[in-house]
Amino acid sequence: MLINDYRRYNTSVKDYFGDDSDKLLVVTLEDPKITEHIKEFLGIDSTLEMMPWENRTDNK
Repeated sequence: MLINDYRRYNTSVKDYFGDDSDKLLVVTLEDPKITEHIKEFLGIDSTLEMMPWENRTDNK
């Protein structure tokens, strides 16, 4: 199934970065602090407070 390929790929990316985890940012779109994590990772200041999510369902 495709989900297994997706999970295997994600695992291989994380394994690739291994000890260099400070070079890889893993986020969850549902995380209310996602923009803070991205700004901190990139070392930037931004006024963006919420991540744009155009196709979000109403039940989330």
